[in-house]
Amino acid sequence: MTCTEEAEILFRKIANNFKLEVLKQEDDSIELSMILPIQPGLKSEIWVCLQNIDELWFVVENITCSMFPFKEVKDDFEEVLSGLLSGKYRLVIWTNEKCDLPFRGKIQCPTDDGWKDIHSYESLLSRPLFFKGPVRKKELHIA
Repeated sequence: MTCTEEAEILFRKIANNFKLEVLKQEDDSIELSMILPIQPGLKSEIWVCLQNIDELWFVVENITCSMFPFKEVKDDFEEVLSGLLSGKYRLVIWTNEKCDLPFRGKIQCPTDDGWKDIHSYESLLSRPLFFKGPVRKKELHIA
C-alpha cells in the first residue's frame, strides 16, 4: 500500500472517529488533499494533506503542522489531530490586530501543572516587526 492510500485511510479514520465529514479535493500539486469543513462538532475548517511523498500536514486557523516521514509519525499525527478534535488539546494563537493573521501558534496538551507545548508555528509575514500595533493572544478549542 502506498503512503497516499494509507494517508487517505488515516484521514478518513480520524474523521469517522469524531463523526465528521471529510471531503477529498483534487490537487495535482500534492499527493492527497482533504478538508474537514466547519460542521456540528467542528468550529474551524481543517485541511489535511500528504505531500512530498511522505509528509503529513494539517492547517487549522492558519496554523500549520507538518510531520514526516509518514511511516514514523502517522501515530503522532493521529494523536495530535484527534486531541484537537476531541477538545482535549487547544490552540494558542498570537495575531497582530491590524492584519489578524497569526504570527505565532502553539498546539498544547493538558498536564497536571497546566499546558505543555507539543507543536509551535512561526510566520515572518505577519510578525509585529512588519505590522506595528497591538498583539492579541487567543486560546481556543476547535471542537
